[in-house]
Amino acid sequence: MPSRARPESPLESFSCTSERHSASGQVARKTAKTDRPRPDAHVWYADGDIVIIAQETVFRVHKSVVARHSKALECMFQPISWGGQADLTNTFDGLPTVRVTDTAYDFKHFLLVVYDGFPRDKDPHTVVDFGVFAAWLRIGHRYRVPSFVIEGLRGFRSIFPMDLDTWDKHRFDGKFLHPRVVFDNTNAIEAVNAIRLAGKVHLLPGALYMCAQLRPSTLLAGTTRADGTPEKLGAADLLLCFEMKERLRKAEARIAVQWAAQDHVESRCKNFGDHCDRTRHELLKEACRNIHNNLRGDPLHGGVITRLHEVDDGWQLCSHCHDAMTWEVRGLRRALWNKLPVYAGVEADIRNWGKSTQGY
Repeated sequence: MPSRARPESPLESFSCTSERHSASGQVARKTAKTDRPRPDAHVWYADGDIVIIAQETVFRVHKSVVARHSKALECMFQPISWGGQADLTNTFDGLPTVRVTDTAYDFKHFLLVVYDGFPRDKDPHTVVDFGVFAAWLRIGHRYRVPSFVIEGLRGFRSIFPMDLDTWDKHRFDGKFLHPRVVFDNTNAIEAVNAIRLAGKVHLLPGALYMCAQLRPSTLLAGTTRADGTPEKLGAADLLLCFEMKERLRKAEARIAVQWAAQDHVESRCKNFGDHCDRTRHELLKEACRNIHNNLRGDPLHGGVITRLHEVDDGWQLCSHCHDAMTWEVRGLRRALWNKLPVYAGVEADIRNWGKSTQGY
């Protein structure tokens, strides 16, 4: 007997007849490609009673197991003559077939969870790639499986949180570093599209910020998913990214100027002000040297901000002045963070921006 994930309650409001075409499935007709699809090496049960074809990959599964997770799939498994999409004439190894329009990668990661459960249920320290979270979110949204949407969002919230402290916790010099989530900055394009699909706009400011860090050529050409599926931003989001790039470059310069205009010498300065004041001016000169090259449109951890934020003992600042400078830069960065929903054009749609949320 196959192992089973906890069954999801079917959505009572789902109608097989009225919504079967929106469930992303279509009949595997005889006019399909002549190349015989290949069985998947991991999701192939010898006692399975139905075959699901995604792209050119075949999954042999049990109708009763899969149908418990999705009313949409339960409807699709019915014969065509009954209003379903199971083709009894175009069989695979004698079994009825259902062809879905999802990628093989997405549907495989859905089926792996159906039979074995989510990875963190077995081991909370399991490392999960961003592409898997995106697959869960897309599949969960398409087939109306809340548990997949929730688990996908856990990963997305770890990468694109609403609060700056969580953002800083897993980033170093603009790169995402997390013990259980693997993410590359180029994945931001796929992330924006998945977020738009699921309607989770509170994730957009962080995702669009990461898109704005990509080269213009990358934004225009797009990227690929883990399985090679191409991903490109829509025209509106592409324009938004280029506008955000310009706004972030200006913000980075503005933060540096605002920092320089403040009095950083603490009243409790152990060096009586003079030495720390000279050091501050030297630090500013160092930070602003080749400023045009340093202003890369990443005001949260760009070249200038990083230099101001990471003041070490080599600058010979007293502890009081060092702490004062750190807090001033942190305050300027937080003010910028609070403007991200405005830059992303979703300020009216997000509540509690800045509030910590649970991630993966």
